[in-house]
Amino acid sequence: MTVMVKNQGEDSYETVFNMRMPYDVHYIRINKSAAHPEIVCYGARPELTGANDLTCDIGNPLRSGKTAEFIVIMEPAKINSATTPNYLFLMNVTSANSENENALENNRYEIGIPLRVQADLNIFGLSEPEVISYNYSTLETWTKPQNLEDIGRELSHSYTVQNKGLTTISRAEITILWPTRDLRGNFLFYLVDQVQIKGRPNKGFCRTITRDDLNPLGLKSRRSNNHHLTRTTRALPNIFKRKQTSPPTEDSLEAELQAKYKALTSSCVDVAKCTKIECIVQELETNESVVFTVRSRFWKEQIQLVGLEEFEQSSKMIAMITALPYDVHKSFLQPTVQTAKTKIFVTGMGRIELIPLWLMIAAILIGLLILAILACCLWKLGFFKRKRPPSTSDREPLRNSSL
Repeated sequence: MTVMVKNQGEDSYETVFNMRMPYDVHYIRINKSAAHPEIVCYGARPELTGANDLTCDIGNPLRSGKTAEFIVIMEPAKINSATTPNYLFLMNVTSANSENENALENNRYEIGIPLRVQADLNIFGLSEPEVISYNYSTLETWTKPQNLEDIGRELSHSYTVQNKGLTTISRAEITILWPTRDLRGNFLFYLVDQVQIKGRPNKGFCRTITRDDLNPLGLKSRRSNNHHLTRTTRALPNIFKRKQTSPPTEDSLEAELQAKYKALTSSCVDVAKCTKIECIVQELETNESVVFTVRSRFWKEQIQLVGLEEFEQSSKMIAMITALPYDVHKSFLQPTVQTAKTKIFVTGMGRIELIPLWLMIAAILIGLLILAILACCLWKLGFFKRKRPPSTSDREPLRNSSL
């Protein structure tokens, strides 16, 4: 910040420049020209004084008509607790000289620097495995599963939520849409576990998945009779209490963003019926990430129901920043969407195509017509004429009667 103090009166003695800086701005140093070597700044120790005040001696005396000019170099804190959309700097100049009360107004000045937050919430989705392969000839006739392994192969979708911006994200709301069933009500990705969260403690939380969606058949693993679902989801009841949003008349932009987020989280993936899993991340610092993993098993009966050699199914995550350590305009806090896809390949599936009924009837009629034409041709050629055997008089004797 460039500071210029001009003395428009008589010589000013013990001239002091004072500037109150925001608490989250750190004073670094001043740059002064060779023409003003006498300028010295000190103070700006908020941790000791409780106020972030900078004091500079700029002339003793500051001659009449002269201007003291210098540059104050500052740095904003990495984590900011400001509650206004501006950095406000309050400045004033004092001296030992007496001054008319009416002339003190130009001794004070204030400037506000707007804050622009660079928030960048990235999402990466990964399916493990990415491809599930089946040989159709090895699939047995579908029967009611007795354990988890009978359902089909295990798969998981992992979503990494990472803060790539320069601003700490105080809170972000996350929704995972999981394709539990198809539109006919048949299972698709059968949930077998609560959401697993990896990251620093108290950074990510998810609501507990209810029994209606999590292993509703109550199946156990064949590998252990005492198998229990692992409870790795971290959830606190009060952490999910949404902040009361302002009415549209007071903050129409925030209401618009909430409506957009609600629309995205209410639309399911492709043609499946989804389980909605609600999560949050909080106090996510720059380059910090949290990983959410959802485990399930592919309901292999879908291969026979779909009847395709290749198809895919996906889950979806929607995330939106809802709180920052700054009170700033929320125009850039748009929802982020990412999907994770699993491909299913089926080999050895024979294609049995049914012959249309009209084609079968036409083939029979054509066959009968050809048979009739063939019979007519043979009749014309005399194939069906009968030859009579010769009579007794027509027979020749085998031997001469005179002998």
